[in-house]
Amino acid sequence: MVSKNETISKSSKGLIYKYYDSAKKLDRNNAQFGLMPEFSREKVLEAVRTDGTVIAGITTLVDKSIEYGWKIHGKDGKSKELKFDQSLKDLKFKKLMRQILYNLYTYNNVFIEIVRDGNGKVKELHLLETTQTEPVTDKHGKVVGYIQVVPDEDPSGFPSWTPEEVTHIAATRLTTNIWGELDIQSIYTSVLIKQYVYAYLGWLFGTNQFRGFHNIKNASDDQVKQFISYLKRSENDITKPLIAWGDVEYQILRDFKDGDSILSLINKCDDNILTLLQVPPVLMGKPGDSNRSNSDAQTMSLATRVSSIQKLCEDSFENDLFVKMGYKKVVLTFNPINKVGMTRLLENAERMKIMGFKDKKIE
Repeated sequence: MVSKNETISKSSKGLIYKYYDSAKKLDRNNAQFGLMPEFSREKVLEAVRTDGTVIAGITTLVDKSIEYGWKIHGKDGKSKELKFDQSLKDLKFKKLMRQILYNLYTYNNVFIEIVRDGNGKVKELHLLETTQTEPVTDKHGKVVGYIQVVPDEDPSGFPSWTPEEVTHIAATRLTTNIWGELDIQSIYTSVLIKQYVYAYLGWLFGTNQFRGFHNIKNASDDQVKQFISYLKRSENDITKPLIAWGDVEYQILRDFKDGDSILSLINKCDDNILTLLQVPPVLMGKPGDSNRSNSDAQTMSLATRVSSIQKLCEDSFENDLFVKMGYKKVVLTFNPINKVGMTRLLENAERMKIMGFKDKKIE
């Protein structure tokens, strides 16, 4: 028979993903180095800033996440601490929530800094810059602190925080790495294709590759010069006649026949971006084949995506952020975004009351 002590492990013996490839405990200047994600955070920011579809899709997700608000209540149905509501208002938590969601949907990671006054009371909440903040861990994944990497600065002078001063929320973790996967890496390819297409179109129209030219046959140099003179005057006055000697052919420098295929390529990239973000095209003004049933299915998919992020935030707030703030008995719950589901829930509750169920049983 296995004893209780043999089944309980005090700490993981496993090493976190690529720990020795991306982090060191201390260097010769006694400076800590943090873990970095697999994909460049700067490229993520570039994709969001330079592509209208990406930023519009992320904004839609953020708006839907906070559209119906949230409520604060006590654990196990108990009354909440009234002073906590006022504390959140003083900390401008509604504004902070929007920033939190933007970072989660963009980077799949967010770092929330807890600032205390001299008496230990929380006086401010801030978001740390995701592109520069890195967790510092031991080889088993235990977080021992956080640092902010400042370009062109001595690592020994990097700003640092203890685990009690920062709450890190990671949305997607495929490996044991502390960082959540940067899902936008999949979107970045489509953004690059669009950038190449727009660069080509910019060169095409910017250099006027569609301008025409005249091919004059059997004419002397003087006759060609006279033709050019007449041509210039006719451009300023369309009533002036254009006189030429010999056979004149007018041709286009470049015949642009790829317009539809280029437009289709851009639309395909946009569709890929919205699919990866899980944002219905109909919400972005791209109806496509969005009939009634398809639109409902897309809306349900969006609700699933948003609800999963909301649940992650609820858990992180209740068991990490609020606890570090000194409030262990309060819970934040987002209001449902699925109106159809809420209607059915209320209908079922009404039926249960008619059948004789008590309120506590219904809850």
